[in-house]
Amino acid sequence: MRQAISLHDVARRAGVSHTAVSLALNRGAERKRVSEKRAARIQRIAQIMGYAPNHAARSLRLGRTHTVVLATPNSLRYAYVYELIEEIQAHVALHGYRLNLELLRQPQDNENAYRTFVRGRCDGVIIVSTQRVFPERLAAIRKNGLPLVAVDMSLRRDLDCVFHDVAGAARIGTAHLIEQGHRRIVFVLDHQPGACRTVRLSGNRRALKEAGMTMDDTLLLPWKVDGVPAELWRQIAALRPRPSAILCYNAELTAALLRETRRAGLRVPEDLALVAIGDAPLNTLVEVPLTAVDINNPAVAKAAVERLMAQIDDPSTLPRQVRVQPTLVVRESSGERM
Repeated sequence: MRQAISLHDVARRAGVSHTAVSLALNRGAERKRVSEKRAARIQRIAQIMGYAPNHAARSLRLGRTHTVVLATPNSLRYAYVYELIEEIQAHVALHGYRLNLELLRQPQDNENAYRTFVRGRCDGVIIVSTQRVFPERLAAIRKNGLPLVAVDMSLRRDLDCVFHDVAGAARIGTAHLIEQGHRRIVFVLDHQPGACRTVRLSGNRRALKEAGMTMDDTLLLPWKVDGVPAELWRQIAALRPRPSAILCYNAELTAALLRETRRAGLRVPEDLALVAIGDAPLNTLVEVPLTAVDINNPAVAKAAVERLMAQIDDPSTLPRQVRVQPTLVVRESSGERM
């Protein structure tokens, strides 16, 4: 049986010290202690020799598991959730870590997940959409020394927080429809009262105010994401005067509303324009490609992982708050710009 290639074997072949090889193959901040040219040469030699790192020994030596836990109460049925998780996983892997997923769908799930939020079981935690998690408990976890980043949580200065700009997304979507000449715009937003819905409303109101328009509360329709789209459409169709546009907080629900409008014999965008908050592959696969506000999951994932790695490399690093800006993707469902 062939003996495994060791760091010492690579060091002898490369004509450098054991420490230099260790630094060159390190995925963290320590790699910077070796020049890029020298590190590239050592990495190339290690690859040719078939060197495979002993992660168990390295983790024991560094006191690290090389595992990050991602916890979320969100359902994986929705595109923006699994897209964000995939992006986070990709960025975590770039740093030499693996990702463990904890789904906090029930209250008992939270308690089970908290047991993994300790050193020795993981090196850090990313919490995504934290409406069911107590911020004070997260702050205590961080204070006790475990790196932690919150995504889309109410602002706390004692935690690293990364945000989708949900107010900006609502403002951009509303402003686009106003620019297209629409004045009666239905805004479908999440039914659950809380900070996120309030922030979305603020973005919608801002766009209306900037256009010199007043808020019409009859055009605000809170809706459960797993509700029956046909019932939502009946509520919209009953409005008088009839709305000429819909801004919807969820890509899947927007696609379902497109189907209902077509069943009702309406043309999109001629009779009714549609804009989704959240861009997803689904938006280009439907009969009329959907205009969307891209909430920029890749940038959110990158920022969250960077903040977590900063804490892992330097536990004394100060918390930061990062807000990621959305962008408009114009397709057929809202017509061309005037």
